[in-house]
Amino acid sequence: MKIRFYLISILLMAVSFPQPSPPQNLTITEIWSAIFLEWDAPEGEVIDQYNIYRDGEHLDSIEYTNYSDYYVIHDIEYCYVITSVNGEGESVPSNMVCGEWSLPVPFIDRYVTYDESIYIHWEIEETVVGAFSIYRDGDLLGAVEPTVRSYQDYNVSMDDEYCYNLTAEYVEGSSELSNTICAIPQFCPLQGDINFDGSLNVLDIVLNVNCILYDSMCPCGDLDGNGLIDILDIVQLVNEITGGN
Repeated sequence: MKIRFYLISILLMAVSFPQPSPPQNLTITEIWSAIFLEWDAPEGEVIDQYNIYRDGEHLDSIEYTNYSDYYVIHDIEYCYVITSVNGEGESVPSNMVCGEWSLPVPFIDRYVTYDESIYIHWEIEETVVGAFSIYRDGDLLGAVEPTVRSYQDYNVSMDDEYCYNLTAEYVEGSSELSNTICAIPQFCPLQGDINFDGSLNVLDIVLNVNCILYDSMCPCGDLDGNGLIDILDIVQLVNEITGGN
């Protein structure tokens, strides 16, 4: 309502008084801890300054055709318009642009269920993180150092489902929650025995290959215990079956 009232006031002034043309092609770019605005000057006109309005209120006046707003809070949307000012008065507003800058959010890219534990791994874009907070079923489970990208939960019961997500912690605050993954710990009596038939054979190799191809989680497929089912686990499984080294 405040923005609408402001725009109507500017338009009414434009009917009564001559005014310069408004700035053209206002664009917005979200950068870390700030919002960057850029626009084109009215063609063929002398402009003394530009007034910047944020959410209907005057924010600043400058002589250039770009502006960085550092007085913004993460994950809150702000809307901007720009007006031209010269000896003839103030123009009608430019086009309105809205945007927000967000704290980078981690993404859980894989998980593996071990004997009586669940392992999760995540990625995040290159940024300055203070820590990661791990949540299980909506409750804070713990926190890890900023250089850590994995967590193994040993406090689980067999055959119960657990759901995990996490936040990245910054000086500016906490990020939004990551994606959620859910897993059920399953007992693995023999590593590599994907079909639980009590032996290692060619069928286990085929099933483990399928786990890789279709990004499935095979409880007994991570033979080297690195939290990732990959070609190295296939090689180790083949060696276990053939007796190779």
